[in-house]
Amino acid sequence: MKDVSPGYLARCEAPSHFGTDAKEGSDSCPRISFEDLAFIELKRPSHRLDDDDVRHIRSYASATTNNKRFDQENSHWEFWLIDNEVKDTVDEVRHQTNLPPGIGQSSKKYTITVRTWAEIIGDAHHRLKFVQQSLQYECDRDQGLVSMRD
Repeated sequence: MKDVSPGYLARCEAPSHFGTDAKEGSDSCPRISFEDLAFIELKRPSHRLDDDDVRHIRSYASATTNNKRFDQENSHWEFWLIDNEVKDTVDEVRHQTNLPPGIGQSSKKYTITVRTWAEIIGDAHHRLKFVQQSLQYECDRDQGLVSMRD
């Protein structure tokens, strides 16, 4: 947790109906109810993801999911680390035999996913084609512009 800056987690801001003496962790400070949450870290285009980046996001994942404000039975966090390229050692982390491709770590509280932009765009393109074929929908640029103007 020492790698995580002290101010990165949001402070509990008690609404006025809880009184002005509401302190973090007290009974008068409401717990936030979450189910599926996401944290996405984007790196600059010239950077190649390395082991330090993976350790850093694991540190965020641990600090966040072990924080009493976010540690709830019904919550699950998705931590994504995205860049153009990854080093070989990171490729080994994201291609484990017991996990789906891109998943670096999975637990009850959180999942860490390491992807490249090419993979994300390729997956989105594949889903778009599937939807278009399923709906038998075709649209060109001119039709899209007309639809946006209406």
